[in-house]
Amino acid sequence: MFETEEFRELLEEVVSKEARRNNMRYNAAIIDYLQQLASGNERVLMEREFEKAVGSRRGAWDAFQSAVELTRDASVYASRQGRPVLQLADIRKAYEAKFCQFWPFCRQRDGMGEDSSPA
Repeated sequence: MFETEEFRELLEEVVSKEARRNNMRYNAAIIDYLQQLASGNERVLMEREFEKAVGSRRGAWDAFQSAVELTRDASVYASRQGRPVLQLADIRKAYEAKFCQFWPFCRQRDGMGEDSSPA
């Protein structure tokens, strides 16, 4: 689901809309980064979600909502520096500040919170 072109396009739309809402442009590398985070952990995430009751399972909508929140938080960092362009570094900083609070962009190797996200 997360590795598809359709997910990428919708992710780009969500990030673009939130960046515009904050009067910013964004670096396209952000989309690649977020898609890699989500798709790289998809198998484990989906296995966990299928174990849950149907009404409590997360999916694409939750991913897009997390992308909005992550972009919003990252926009604050760029704004504080007076930059009109959201950079990948801003997204990474927002991600690190709320590590593993943005589903499905959290990747753990051993279940102990060790980040194995792409560098």
